[in-house]
Amino acid sequence: MKKINLTTLVLSLYLIGISIYSYPKIGVDASLGEYVGVIVSTALIIIFLRILQIRKYNSKK
Repeated sequence: MKKINLTTLVLSLYLIGISIYSYPKIGVDASLGEYVGVIVSTALIIIFLRILQIRKYNSKK
């Protein structure tokens, strides 16, 4: 279970870092909707991967 928590933490920190890094650029290249859409879709993927990891962990028991 520690690997699942570690993976989720690392991916969440990556998402936070990328969103902070790319925030100043939204006025130049992309719209706010695209920026928020990418962040939300990445967060959903992280949640989906966590669910899959928990199911795989529970099936091995």
